[in-house]
Amino acid sequence: MFGSRAYLDDDAFLDAKKRAERENRRMREMRESVGDEAFEMIQQSLSERSGQPMRTEEIRVSTRDGGKEPDTIYVRSFLIDRTAVSVRQFRNFVKESKYKTDAEKFKWSFVLKRHLSSTILEESDGPEGLGHAKETPWWIAVLGAYWRRPEGSDSSIKNRNDEPVTHISWNDAKAYCEFYGRRLPTEMEWEAAARGGLEDALLPWGDELNERMCN
Repeated sequence: MFGSRAYLDDDAFLDAKKRAERENRRMREMRESVGDEAFEMIQQSLSERSGQPMRTEEIRVSTRDGGKEPDTIYVRSFLIDRTAVSVRQFRNFVKESKYKTDAEKFKWSFVLKRHLSSTILEESDGPEGLGHAKETPWWIAVLGAYWRRPEGSDSSIKNRNDEPVTHISWNDAKAYCEFYGRRLPTEMEWEAAARGGLEDALLPWGDELNERMCN
């Protein structure tokens, strides 16, 4: 069972936002009445008198998660696996259901460049290959990549039974769940579970950015 109240923002945020809006409105009205040059001169004079730098730009108050508006969300208790679906679990599903994934049907899938062998990388960038995503060149379109061949034709899932299964589309995940009488979590349920029980935290492990824990 997992239940969580996911408070993205609270009353303190709303109060800060209201104060910022009042101050920004006052500043805009002053700037419009005296003009930009005079406004800057007034701010500079006030700064010299107080010994503190005066603000000339509007205050920006954003939500903790970067959203435009604060949300307060309650997530009812629900069941969810402790880990992502493993290669072993998905292989058992395919064996029992004879399911064929989207990547197998399309005969290709994207793979992170740093995981590819020099041979597959050369083939993918060659005249017969599919190349890479234009805006994200570290994603390479690899012919023959699917869950049994995670990095292309020269890779396998040998000794990787406990690793998360890859190259799974939404259709594949939905089919897996339905076969075992389950369902995919909602976006709110997933976020609550991914946070591991933390409330009002910027990231699943807290508020400090750790790039080694991110993709």
